[in-house]
Amino acid sequence: MTKNKSVFLEVFGNKTAVRIIDFLLEHRLQDYSEEEIKKELKLSPFPTGLKILKVYGILKPTGERKGVEMLQLNEGFPIVKKIKELEMELIKIGNYVN
Repeated sequence: MTKNKSVFLEVFGNKTAVRIIDFLLEHRLQDYSEEEIKKELKLSPFPTGLKILKVYGILKPTGERKGVEMLQLNEGFPIVKKIKELEMELIKIGNYVN
């Protein structure tokens, strides 16, 4: 496993949607605006990954800050629960492999 990559990115690749999910998994207790996510992950001005994750309900709005919609993983959504379970299993496997 690459030292700077999370196990999630290692397995699923460096696609925009995967990077967004990985970032928000690691920052579960915070919410972010689309602009903050794009800046943190150095995404293009119009990343389709954000739109896709919102459409599928993986990201949810948590309110507004200074008139800007804030987002975080939709922790109650079945897909997100499965993603979190998958992440934990990958971490366990990674501990055995290393």
